[in-house]
Amino acid sequence: METSSPCHIPARSSESGTLSVQAQNPDAEAPDTPYTANGYEAYYGPVAINDQDKTFVITIESSLVRNLVGKSMKRKFEVSDNKLVLTPDNPAEGWRVTYERY
Repeated sequence: METSSPCHIPARSSESGTLSVQAQNPDAEAPDTPYTANGYEAYYGPVAINDQDKTFVITIESSLVRNLVGKSMKRKFEVSDNKLVLTPDNPAEGWRVTYERY
């Protein structure tokens, strides 16, 4: 599944090495995923970025979906022009999301 969001998705990384994400699926009929509740995804935690491998790992400290707290999620990223593409480290998860800077 590929998602290209028409809305602004706040995803912030701070100088202290933390990342926060908030995203809402624009499709109100879409089923929830292991990361969402009522189509909404929100989590926060320290992040380690590996520029060489084009990956990052976030360890969840707080999340809308409480069973994510304490888990580490590894993600692959690709940046080109004004686009950021994220995919899971495990392709079996079957998703891909593209963010575009306007």
